[in-house]
Amino acid sequence: MNMNNLIFDFPDYRIEFSPGCAGFPSSLKLKQRHEKEQELLRSQGSWLTIQAADGTDIVPVLPDDYKPKTTQSDGTVLIDFWNIPLTARGKILSDWFLNLSYELNEDGVGFIHLFFSAMTLPLPDLKTFRLRIPLNFQAEKVTYGYWRRPESINSSSIQAVDSFVRNQTEKKNLRFSHEIIPLIGFDYGISPETISCHFEWMAEGQNSIGADPKNVSSTLIWEQGEPTLIFDFIETNISSNERPYQWRNQMGFVLGQTPKVRRHPPLRVYHYLDLFRRYPTDNQIQKMAAEGADVLILHEGWRADLQNGGVPYTPQNLCA
Repeated sequence: MNMNNLIFDFPDYRIEFSPGCAGFPSSLKLKQRHEKEQELLRSQGSWLTIQAADGTDIVPVLPDDYKPKTTQSDGTVLIDFWNIPLTARGKILSDWFLNLSYELNEDGVGFIHLFFSAMTLPLPDLKTFRLRIPLNFQAEKVTYGYWRRPESINSSSIQAVDSFVRNQTEKKNLRFSHEIIPLIGFDYGISPETISCHFEWMAEGQNSIGADPKNVSSTLIWEQGEPTLIFDFIETNISSNERPYQWRNQMGFVLGQTPKVRRHPPLRVYHYLDLFRRYPTDNQIQKMAAEGADVLILHEGWRADLQNGGVPYTPQNLCA
């Protein structure tokens, strides 16, 4: 294939794209202080698996002359793999495409925008549309946590923190039917006594290829002590109902390690956010002070509140 491996070096990590992975990363390495590089992810093929109801595999493939578009500016790299064709039984499918757009930042934060479409009718029923992300921390001790989506909408709560699960150490397989886990994070180190590295994965949307947003699932499995994330955007077979397939989502990752030298003393920080009681009361401030607060951060989201479609308190905050 004419497209050589794409390699991007950042201060803390290195990411590589090879033709065989059809637009998905083939390698992700963290640059540790104690070792030259540690590979967190290694893939030999596409992360995406699509299968028709009759068992036919549908595979994204980069043509021999394919060249992605890359742009670099101010420490950020943008990569666009547009119009990746999909094949079945060795033949290119008409009007089946996959688009992958990346925003990679030098601080260890990356985003992936995914768009899939199949336009030419009739279309086959589908039974699998899966993203599989194999991780490889190579650490004796790994702790992890995850955040589940709230089961119902509660407008009295700013954030549903009760759905956070933290400090898990048992390497057991987990499956979450009917939901896409929005966040899962791992902490690990090069020795059991040192947990100094962090990696987390984010998934923005819970949207199935079909019409039912509950026809999805998330799975964490451990293979030879290493975790693999699996997101199924079809849990039971779907039909196109004589309409095109279209699907879009955004995912992302954060990676890094603790600084070797602490730059500032530890601070106890309190955040305050309330669209109605906009500022803390004297009693609340006294309680925070009694708990040893060093910093109070006020989130003035109410200034940009559209007030049911009306004019916000500070209109200029919504202007670029």
